[in-house]
Amino acid sequence: MTDPILVPADLPPVMTVPEVCDLLRLDRRTVYAMLDSGELEGSGRSGKGRPIRVWTASAVRWVRGGAAQLASPAPSVVDSARGKRRVAS
Repeated sequence: MTDPILVPADLPPVMTVPEVCDLLRLDRRTVYAMLDSGELEGSGRSGKGRPIRVWTASAVRWVRGGAAQLASPAPSVVDSARGKRRVAS
């Protein structure tokens, strides 16, 4: 079980995609891709005419996780056989 996320009091419990775009400073296409991949959690389906709502706690969790990833990026190494970079494991 994950630790509970404290959402700032000035944010609603759910947000629209445009609101999430403003909060995260991302474009709509990126936010929809994050919803499709599961990086953000929400409900509703845009294909059925209903607006998608994103759980604000999910957006806050993403910000905190993204900040941690930026603080300590994974080292990359060059795969000598292919000459391509990959993330070290």
